[in-house]
Amino acid sequence: MLTAVIHRPTMVTAQTDLYAALDQTHTDLVYRHDIGHQAVVAELAEE
Repeated sequence: MLTAVIHRPTMVTAQTDLYAALDQTHTDLVYRHDIGHQAVVAELAEE
């Protein structure tokens, strides 16, 4: 189980920072792509 709290101005930057941290630990998550996916899609649609 992984719990992460990342405070960033946008969901995209939070997701990017989370993925960078996961890459440094060489952790593979089965559902990694789903982390915040809906929020990121919604945020990008607003731009």
